[in-house]
Amino acid sequence: MTELMDDRLNRERELADGFAASWQEITDRKRQEERLTHSQGELRESEEWFRLIADSIPHMVWSARGDGGTDYYNSRFLDYLGVTPEQMGEWTWLSTLHPDDAEKAREAWRKAYENGEEYQIEYRIRRASDGRYRWHLGRAVPLRDPHGKILRWFGTCTDIDEQKRAREDLRESELFFRQMIDSLPALAWATGPDGYCDLLSRPWIDYSGIPEAEQHGDGWLQLVHADDRERVFQVWREAVEDRGAYALEYRLRRHDGVYRWFKAQGRPIRDEQGRIVRWFGISTDIEDQKKTERDLHEARGAAEEASRAKDQFLAVLSHELRTPLTPVLTVAQMLEADPGLGPKQREWMEMIRRNVELETRLIDDLLDHTRISRGKVELHLSPTDLHGRILQTLAICESDARGKRIELVTDLRATRSWLQADPARLQQVLWNLVKNGVKFTPEGGRVTVQTADSEDGGVVIEVRDTGVGIDPERLPRVFDAFEQGGREVTRMFGGLGLGLAISKGLVELHGGMLTAASDGRDRGAVFTLRMPASAVATPEPASGVAPDREAGPRPGRRVLLVEDHPDTLAAMAQLLELFGYTVRTADSVASALQAAEGERIDVVVSDIGLPDGSGLDLMRQLLARQPVRGIALSGFGMEEDLRKSREAGFEEHLTKPVDFAQLQRVLARVIAPV
Repeated sequence: MTELMDDRLNRERELADGFAASWQEITDRKRQEERLTHSQGELRESEEWFRLIADSIPHMVWSARGDGGTDYYNSRFLDYLGVTPEQMGEWTWLSTLHPDDAEKAREAWRKAYENGEEYQIEYRIRRASDGRYRWHLGRAVPLRDPHGKILRWFGTCTDIDEQKRAREDLRESELFFRQMIDSLPALAWATGPDGYCDLLSRPWIDYSGIPEAEQHGDGWLQLVHADDRERVFQVWREAVEDRGAYALEYRLRRHDGVYRWFKAQGRPIRDEQGRIVRWFGISTDIEDQKKTERDLHEARGAAEEASRAKDQFLAVLSHELRTPLTPVLTVAQMLEADPGLGPKQREWMEMIRRNVELETRLIDDLLDHTRISRGKVELHLSPTDLHGRILQTLAICESDARGKRIELVTDLRATRSWLQADPARLQQVLWNLVKNGVKFTPEGGRVTVQTADSEDGGVVIEVRDTGVGIDPERLPRVFDAFEQGGREVTRMFGGLGLGLAISKGLVELHGGMLTAASDGRDRGAVFTLRMPASAVATPEPASGVAPDREAGPRPGRRVLLVEDHPDTLAAMAQLLELFGYTVRTADSVASALQAAEGERIDVVVSDIGLPDGSGLDLMRQLLARQPVRGIALSGFGMEEDLRKSREAGFEEHLTKPVDFAQLQRVLARVIAPV
């Protein structure tokens, strides 16, 4: 009985345990089913969210299973390809790729799938709406579980056609730009807006012999000569900061170590808003130009030195020629004025004086031409009577004309005969023209001087002769220096051929014009002088010299005559004594200072070049001792010589040889009347 009860209890206990186990199993299964149902719901909800998001973004989106099989394309993808989801097979999209890109895209996807890594590739996809291929950027990334297993693949295709074409256009532009600057016959370069150099032309690289990359940034400065580098860098930085074009010159080292001069020019390149996007510039080789400039500079320096040497030579030559002429002219003038001289002897003295004066005129012409060509002539303008000057000129030329039986004719019709002119220089021009007419006119001819009012309010002067005339081919050169119409004319008539050149220069300094005309050989010539007139008519002495009262001698006045040329000293001393002056003589600075010691000196007449110094130094030392007037008497007569004389204290500067009438007038002006 007891055993039966225990057996029953055991069976009931087993049944209960089995029921409990079954219940637990059913419960666990239900819970799993519920979790699965919940997970499936979450999955369905996640897939719906994914599709909503994928359809809303502006890209073509696709998804593939873990085994690589594509099972989803968003609506933008389908619309672009023009297919339905049912028509979209696993590899259908490959058929829409450009033939040149399809295999590349397939291979990229295969490698990414096999290696389990993301990929990125550019390819062209045909658009269904117009059949046009457009560039896209394809990307794919794998989605993994916590253990690294790939669950799915997600990918996008982004339209980059415009960017791609823009890059292509940019590359083409850069290629074109590169080819352009490489073809320039200069060294070209480009920088960023901040001045950082990032592009050099092939000629630049070839010239430097240094790889381009090593010259980027400030690396190109290594080519610039050390003496130019700081200046170049400073100018370049200022241009970048000021945002303006610039230009400068510097030396660049060639690949063989030789430096050559270049001219660099740079300018900014701006966008539509005016912002600087690039800098571009070229450096042009100017070494040959620089060499030419150096050669020209050296040649100019040599020419100027030669000109100075010529001027110095002419000055010395003038001095050396004038010095011996001074005593000859002085003695000839004194003898010619001697009332006891016989007619024949007086004629000889007149001949000597005339030839000395001619020699003096040749020297003066040389110096005048030099002064005019160097712009050293100073005019002293004043109201001047043209007709009076013409009559004086004819009087001076009368003896020469009379010797050749040439008739001097005047026809002075101008009513505006007063000119604002330098009287001495105007008479020099008139003398040259009349003297020229007399010189080139055969015996028995005629020289006519006529004046008339011009339509522009000025005056016209014509000097017409019946002489040898001027050949047409030589007429354009008649005012050239040393031009006389050929060797034949020079041999026949002599002279230097400077008179007309000097006259033209002096006339132009007055604002006038001098021209020449001739009908040819042996048909005479006409020289026409046009001068502006002056409304002021101030009378002047007919001869242009001071009245005799002022030019007379000054008895009792003491003159210190300083001259190192013995003949000139003796002749000038005798002449001054004839004028009535008390004369003390000296032949050096030292002897002059000694002669003036304790003596009252009214005027010093001194040569400039003395054996122990200068007449300029003498004048300064005398003025430091006592008030004294001074007249420089020298063979040097350039403008610089006159300036130095004035600065030293001389009131007048006379150029040797000087005739006694001129000396008498100057002495009268310098020495106050008794």
